[in-house]
Amino acid sequence: MSLTSTPSAKRPYREKQTPIAPIDLRNKIYQKLIQLSPLSESNDSSVGDQLTSVRIRELSRYGLFPKAAFERHRLVRSLTESFVKDDAIALKGVPGFWRDSNGGLRLGNDFDSLDELLLIPFYDPNGLIQACQIRILRQSPNTSGKYLWLSSIRQRDGCGPGTPLHHEGAIGFKGKTIEKVLVTEGALKAATVQTFLPDRYVLGNSGVATSHLEIIKT
Repeated sequence: MSLTSTPSAKRPYREKQTPIAPIDLRNKIYQKLIQLSPLSESNDSSVGDQLTSVRIRELSRYGLFPKAAFERHRLVRSLTESFVKDDAIALKGVPGFWRDSNGGLRLGNDFDSLDELLLIPFYDPNGLIQACQIRILRQSPNTSGKYLWLSSIRQRDGCGPGTPLHHEGAIGFKGKTIEKVLVTEGALKAATVQTFLPDRYVLGNSGVATSHLEIIKT
């Protein structure tokens, strides 16, 4: 079961994808999303224990992605209410968010998940959240794959995030220039590597077959 898209028989075909929102807006929305559903307030301590066991730094950076559809809808309402006085806030083009046929704002899909879900931010070179991944914790036998992008591609006012790089070094060094760059797979591994190798600028890509040109550019 996909966490971020509806079944192909029900989702409308869209010839053109909605342009992705500016990075400043994506960062603002994702930061608020994590603030409203933080990992640190989880009632299930075993989720935090799994991450601590691999020495992930700053657990407050990550969020819990509600596995029940009604909880995600409630989270979206809380998010929009927090920006009610900000006329500039619009979620069109923010990956993961979309609107249903009635114009209602949605996050993820309209199906419940059996798995515990972790929200992982991917930071750009300036330390802004450009996209998020979802990690499946305590995976059920019927689930394939452990990581998914938070995406709303092919949905109304939605889009996909592409395959951005995660710049852990931008957080750890606060903009300082570091000559040695280390590349690993995934944002969680990058955070762990940074703990043990603080003198490196660490990048995390979403898979060994992605973002090669972006890695060279960095």
